[in-house]
Amino acid sequence: MSDEDNLETLDEETTEAGEGTITDEDIFGDHPEMWKDPRVENIIRAIRKNEKAKKKTEIIKVNYKVLIDPKTKLIAPFVTLLGASVIAIYTYFDGMPTVRWFLVLCGSLALFLLFGAVLQNMVEKYEVEAVKRWIDKRLEQERLRDEEKARLEAEELISQAKAAAAREEEDIFF
Repeated sequence: MSDEDNLETLDEETTEAGEGTITDEDIFGDHPEMWKDPRVENIIRAIRKNEKAKKKTEIIKVNYKVLIDPKTKLIAPFVTLLGASVIAIYTYFDGMPTVRWFLVLCGSLALFLLFGAVLQNMVEKYEVEAVKRWIDKRLEQERLRDEEKARLEAEELISQAKAAAAREEEDIFF
C-alpha cells in the first residue's frame, strides 16, 4: 500500500458551522479552485501526518511542484524560440554568410535556452513559495477550527458536568 493510499484512508472530520466557528468559506475564500484540488488535499493530509509522525521513517516527502501550472514548463522553450528567431531573422537579412549565420544561430539558441531555464526556475520557485504560503494559511485556519471545536466540546462537557452536579445536589436535598 503506497503512502498516497494511506493518506486517502485517513478520516476527515466534518464540523457543523455555528456561531464563532471557522467555516469553509473562511478557508476556501482566497483560492477556492485550488483548495478543491485533490492534490492539495493529499498534501494537507501528508503535512498533518508528518506532524504526528514519531519516527523519521514515517515522514512523507511533500512535493509542492505538482501544484505548479503546467504552462510554466513552456517558458524556456518559448524564450529560446522567440529570441533565436529574432536573431536568425535579423542576421539573415543583414547578409551574414551562411556558415557564420548558422554558428550565430546555434550560439544564440544555447544562450537563450540557458536564459529561459533560469527564468523558468525563478518563476517555479516563486509559485512554490506562493503555494506553500496558501497551504500554511489553510493549515492555520484548519487548526483554529479544530481548536474552536475542541473548546466548544470542552464547554459542553463542563456544562453537562455542572448540570449533573446540580441534579445530584437536588437529589441529596430531596
